[in-house]
Amino acid sequence: MILGTDNEEDVEKALNKEESKDECTHSYIAPSTLHFTLLASEEQKLYRDYTTWMKEHGSKFDKMVLKHFGPDYRGIIAKEDIERGEQIMYIPKCLLITLTIARQSKIGTLIQAKNTSLIYPNNSLLSSYLLYEQANPSLPWKMLISGFPRDLSNFPIFFTEAEKKLLVGSHFLSILLLYLIGTINDLLTDMKEDYGSICTAVPEFADIASLNDFMRMRTLVNSRIFGIKVDGEENDSVVPFAGRLHLKAIDMFNYKYKSNMTYWTYDELSKGFVVRAKENIKAGEEIYVYYGNKPNSSFLLFYGFVVEDNVNDDVTLNCSRVGGDALKELKQELVGRKYLECNFRVSRNPDDYKFQKFLSYLRLVTFNESEERVYIFINISSKT
Repeated sequence: MILGTDNEEDVEKALNKEESKDECTHSYIAPSTLHFTLLASEEQKLYRDYTTWMKEHGSKFDKMVLKHFGPDYRGIIAKEDIERGEQIMYIPKCLLITLTIARQSKIGTLIQAKNTSLIYPNNSLLSSYLLYEQANPSLPWKMLISGFPRDLSNFPIFFTEAEKKLLVGSHFLSILLLYLIGTINDLLTDMKEDYGSICTAVPEFADIASLNDFMRMRTLVNSRIFGIKVDGEENDSVVPFAGRLHLKAIDMFNYKYKSNMTYWTYDELSKGFVVRAKENIKAGEEIYVYYGNKPNSSFLLFYGFVVEDNVNDDVTLNCSRVGGDALKELKQELVGRKYLECNFRVSRNPDDYKFQKFLSYLRLVTFNESEERVYIFINISSKT
């Protein structure tokens, strides 16, 4: 099913067909099928309003279309052949919510005037700006905010206690608990600390947004932010339509491991965010993006999805030398610290720098007396 202005009749016919079928034959209507049809109908209006708003402000994306493949899967399809280097999508500068705009806003100015220290200054400043201004009737990005997903239950920081229990024994639970709770001394999390700092600098912010509101917006901003250079300056930006697809949200592209189909940048000549093809794309193909080499723990924590059979998955290993070590002092000198015990996040990918670092550590801790003279000789030779 393709979402677009020409599909309302198709959706209505599909609904009527299901109703008629049920009345005449009393056959079973699969709930997922009916829900899918209703969901597509609901999204269709949002999609139409959203794309109309974007095109009215100069956006261009005529070579692609949003298509539903089933109740839980949709994607961006090429409407026609797209050649390597060709522009797929253009979003003008006026629709980008940049860090510069957040800094120059009323709340941004107030936060900076108090020399507020934020753990994640860029994301927290963008989030507080959107929350502070969303009640403003003249806010130019109201449509963008309306396209954000309402359901964030796929993000671990919003998992229920029952869902967290399902992770007991997994490597990911330790990462999640560290992210949510902070240290064993029960210090405030980074989000709580930033929220508290903003409320101290701008007391009225506490009446505008609760901690939960702030956490939701931080999550949304974090999963949709792009680091781009605008007017020669590095500028984190929230870009309409450019995030990973999320049901009941107006985002665009699905992720695919090592997809080499697209790249994005800010184009100074056309003054806008541009997505271009890195290879030839045939009409009917789904258009993917690639986020780089990340483990599933990062994908799930910050983007709310995982990749099947991810070669970049990692696990945390606590390593220390068992028993005495006659060369302990020498090894401490080599690593430049007192303790040799280390925690490593070791990737499945042997080419990953974390894997190489782990192997280097193992080489160090197994270094023995028979090799000491060799090391001393090399060390002296390198200094002479």
